[in-house]
Amino acid sequence: MTTEHVINGKKPPMQEFTLSDNPDKAMNEMMEAINSLRDVYIEETDALLKIDTMKFLQLQDKKISAARNYQSGVSQIMQRGNEFKNTPPATREELKKKQEEFSTLANANLDALERMHKTVKRLGERIMSAARETAEKRSPNYSAKGNMSKNKRGVSIGINESA
Repeated sequence: MTTEHVINGKKPPMQEFTLSDNPDKAMNEMMEAINSLRDVYIEETDALLKIDTMKFLQLQDKKISAARNYQSGVSQIMQRGNEFKNTPPATREELKKKQEEFSTLANANLDALERMHKTVKRLGERIMSAARETAEKRSPNYSAKGNMSKNKRGVSIGINESA
């Protein structure tokens, strides 16, 4: 679920993230894109660890935007690879270091997301188990003669999750 703003029933057009024609400036812009996505991942991981669902949901649009910019920047750098061969080695090394740090953070974020997924799954299983037990205890069962008796058969229940 996203909380994208919709104006008159339409989503605003996505703005294209374009790196500068100047390779040095483009490298710096790419590092800013990495920092932006890294910052969102830090906030999101923190929200997941604190089980702050509202904060997690509020970050999703920001995360999508930062991820698109990052992906676009990586794609542009790969397409323009020859242009970046002449950038200072220190700049290339800094970009490589940021990318490695980002990868480590992204893995930590994925771990936190997986833990949250497992927690939500266990919660859902507990709710379903409690609902089944309640249905078995409270569900009337009619005999062939129309008498009510305690339900001795298993009860099948389901939840429609399409909403």
